[in-house]
Amino acid sequence: KSGNTATDTQVVTVQDNTVPVISCPADVTVYLPLNSTATSMTVTYPAATATDNCPGTIGIAYSQNSGTVFPVGPTTVTATATDAQGNQASCQFTVTVLYNFTGFFQPVDNLPTFNEMKAGQAVPVKFSLSGNKGLNIFAVDSPNSVQINCTSGAPVADVEETSTAGSSSLIYDASSDRYSYVWKTESGWKNTCRQLDVALNDGSHHTALFKFK
Repeated sequence: KSGNTATDTQVVTVQDNTVPVISCPADVTVYLPLNSTATSMTVTYPAATATDNCPGTIGIAYSQNSGTVFPVGPTTVTATATDAQGNQASCQFTVTVLYNFTGFFQPVDNLPTFNEMKAGQAVPVKFSLSGNKGLNIFAVDSPNSVQINCTSGAPVADVEETSTAGSSSLIYDASSDRYSYVWKTESGWKNTCRQLDVALNDGSHHTALFKFK
């Protein structure tokens, strides 16, 4: 035997191309402080969690951090996890800041009652948000109404305060801490029923039912 030998070296490089797995917290809903003019507030939320197939530190960054100020309405928060190799994965959740709306005041009755009034008259739709939030509280194209069926057997109450106002308007009365939206109805709505939708810029919708005579 001659004892000849040969060797070869092979380099094996393992690449991590697998993105981490990230899980976001549930959506968060909070209400603005009572009896205040605040239209934003500090919100804290639980941390997102992430795992990876390879060892190493996983960093999680947020589009808006917990403990910062969120405006009224819904805000989408994106959480992004980055592993040691730079692979990324994201998830989203929503932080919603709401007004303190507790229902309509007289002369408008709340659901399921139909408010009966003469078509063509105006009615003051009164409510509170627990403090003066300014006059830009409505969502775009709100309030609005749509025709609905007059439900047989539903409770009906007369609207005791109406006016002949020429146009709809919104005012705030500091002494009562109430908003009043003067809703102008149409004379052509006689013998029909309608649902009034008051959509606020916090994303919430509040409805009242009307029956016209």
